[in-house]
Order: sequence, then C-alpha cells, then structure tokens
Amino acid sequence: MKFSDYFNLQPVQGSFEFFDIDIEVDTKNFVDPYYIVRDKSLLGIQMTRSITGFMHQLLLHVRSDDLQQSYKLCSKFGETKGTRLGYSVKRRDGHGAGKSLSQKFVDSLFASRAVTSGVIKHLEESSLVCEGIGKDIISDITISLVKLQLIEFTNKVCQKYSIPVKTVSEKITYYCNINNEWKSKNFELPHVIDNGVESYLILIPEKIVPEKVSYNHSLFYSNIAIPIYKEIAIKEKRPYVAELKSGEKKVYSKDIRSDLRFKGKKSDMIDFINDNPETLMKYRQQVADYRYRKDI
Repeated sequence: MKFSDYFNLQPVQGSFEFFDIDIEVDTKNFVDPYYIVRDKSLLGIQMTRSITGFMHQLLLHVRSDDLQQSYKLCSKFGETKGTRLGYSVKRRDGHGAGKSLSQKFVDSLFASRAVTSGVIKHLEESSLVCEGIGKDIISDITISLVKLQLIEFTNKVCQKYSIPVKTVSEKITYYCNINNEWKSKNFELPHVIDNGVESYLILIPEKIVPEKVSYNHSLFYSNIAIPIYKEIAIKEKRPYVAELKSGEKKVYSKDIRSDLRFKGKKSDMIDFINDNPETLMKYRQQVADYRYRKDI
C-alpha cells in the first residue's frame, strides 16, 4: 500500500512532491547525492551543505592517513529506517550502512588511489573508484547525512496534507552541518500500522530519487572509456579497425567490448580512472549532467 493511499491523499497538479513509498515493503529506488547537489532550492542547498561538509572532513582524515578519525566520523551511519527505500534483507527498511558497512566504506576509501591522491571530492564519485561501494550504500549514507532536512521536509508535507504526526519513541541520529557532528533527539513524524506493528516514516523529495542513479561504472565505460579505447585501438592498429571509403579509421563499440585488452568491469574502470584522473570530471560534466537534465 502506498503512503498516499494509507492517508487517502490526493496529489496537487497531478503529482506529489515526495516519493510515494510503499509502507509494506522496500522500494528498489535510491537517493542520488548528485541530484541533491544540482537542486538549487533551499532544501537542496541545506542538504548539499550536510553532504559536502561531511565529505570535506572525511577526505581530510583519509588523506592524512587518519584511519581512527575516519572510522569515528562514519560511526553513526545507521539503517535508513522509515524511508522504505533500497535493497531489503528483511521485509522492509534494509540493512542500511550500519557498523560493518561504515567500516567497509572507510576501508574502501583508504584502498582507493583516486581517493587518497585527492582526485575525488564528491560522495557519489566513490561509487566509481571504490570496490564494494554501490548505489545502495551511497543512498544509505546520503540519507544518514541529510536526515535532519528529510525530517523537516516530512513535517512540511504532513502540515500541507493534514497528516497526523506524533513523537517518535526512540532518538533519531542525524548529522549537524553547523557543528559538523552527529546529534540525536526525538522528532515528530507520521506513523503507520502494518501487520499490527506501528512504525514511523520519513519522506524523501521525489526529485532526488531518480529512476536510475547518475553514477554507474557501466555508464562510465560506455561514455568515457570506450571513446578513448577506440583511439588507442586505432593507434595500435587492432585487427578490427575498419577503414571507410574516405580513408577514415573507424572502430565499433561492439569490437571494443569483445577485446580483452579493453574490459569494462568495475575493477577495470577503477584502474582507468587512477591512470586518467581527468576523466572523472569529464564524466561529471558530460554524462552525469546529461542524465540529470534528461530527468528534470
């Protein structure tokens, strides 16, 4: 059952400003921090401050080789309880970026040459240069970092649609971008009862939950790596290089994909970015930007 059905809501101008979650099971959609950074609304700016402020502190620790402070800063990543997004190993509200995944995230950052060398600056970029870090972990971490703003957004939605709220029985941990530290308190949020169990919900703006996330190693391979591989193939006079009537040399993408010299696994793209760090900015300016503009 959708959130809107549970509270009998009618959209204004044909759609809701929030992602209409299923209150019974997790939906396999993910928050995209790149979409947050591109959102120039007051809410988007506030969320961006939380993400960029956190990443600035974390990357300073990583590049100073301070493992303990990095662990400490990431120690409060919790389950994305109440959002009903992501992969679920349980019935709903999946594993989240708990203690083990917080450590995994930090370890992956320390193991990435692109991170320790200072190439990456944004949270979403870590999904391209870190093994084991995918859209689910990036989404969970993002939600943890902007949870305060999401709670404020939820309360505004509840006021708009006259949805009842009440104080949550447990303290919810959130990141404070003013002091750059983790805090916790009891918040007022909407509650639902599912199979006799009452739980609170946190709503998320629909515009930061795209159908497909903007950072993906397959997209990087197709749009950034393959054109460069084609140039290399021509220089190396690979057997599949075709010559047009005009004399122009041409390489088809299918031939590149079949060449073991130019593989497109994530580990291959990590090596590619380490060797060609400028391509990370190229991806942001061309591929990520294109996907964002296509969605808005």
